[in-house]
Amino acid sequence: MAREIFISYRRSDAQHAAFALHAHLARAFGETQVFLDRERLQAGRDWSKGLAEAVGAARIVLAVMGPRWINAADDWGRRRIDDPKDWVRIELATALQRGIPVIPLMLDGFQAPPPEALNDALSGLAFQQSHPLQNASWMSDVQHLIDLLAVRLALPRRDRESAPGTLSKPRKTIRRTALSDEAVLARLNDEGLAHWGLAHHTHPWVVVGTAQELARGYEFEGFYEAVDFMAVAARQVEAWKPPHHPRWQNQWKSVQVWFSTWDEGCRITDLDIQAAAALDRVYQDYLRGRLPRPDFGTLADGRTD
Repeated sequence: MAREIFISYRRSDAQHAAFALHAHLARAFGETQVFLDRERLQAGRDWSKGLAEAVGAARIVLAVMGPRWINAADDWGRRRIDDPKDWVRIELATALQRGIPVIPLMLDGFQAPPPEALNDALSGLAFQQSHPLQNASWMSDVQHLIDLLAVRLALPRRDRESAPGTLSKPRKTIRRTALSDEAVLARLNDEGLAHWGLAHHTHPWVVVGTAQELARGYEFEGFYEAVDFMAVAARQVEAWKPPHHPRWQNQWKSVQVWFSTWDEGCRITDLDIQAAAALDRVYQDYLRGRLPRPDFGTLADGRTD
């Protein structure tokens, strides 16, 4: 079955972004509408012929381009994009030759290449309208792309259909501005949040780069108090307007907490600063006995903690 949308990417450059994009598009339009070569073609088929057929059957090609897209080289330092046998070149050249629209998707750290940076087979890419896929605004950028494809291809949206007994995922209604590292540190100082720091970690929701997070640790008398605090704090967090859930973990009598705004690409926004201050107040109230404290009673071996 022909697929309307073909995703082109270079494995050494943008594999994770392409896989994540495929998941979003498949959720929006259905698996049968989106082609990504990780699915592999049928065994026994000629790979180049199969790819050419998949590209030729598509109504639009999405070219995912990251910082290594144009300069990826072979073992002898030659640009792969200049090799007539390069799969990425074959995919995009086929689309351009057949008049199939190509949308270059620009990941963080990459700008659309000018015509002089491309070979003759791909020079037409420089004149295609590109679309950003930035880490700081990943979810909104993907949503804009999905909206564009739905209109351009007149495809029905499966993600807006509600099955019996299920709830639709709420859409973001407020656009928040991600803060730079410098702005975050300044805000922590101004707000008196001396125990909080700035951290950058890998994160399953971040496709390109790392998550920017506020981080701190809370200390307790023992393991049970630490775990109980998480339960008590969870009830407080659920009551916040709007609720903003932390990423956290417990190790013995410590609770490590991180805040970032997931729908701004896991970057720090004002919402995280507010949440950090609010959780500090919950911590202080808990220590002062203003919130429910644990009553564990006697443990199985007769000890009390």
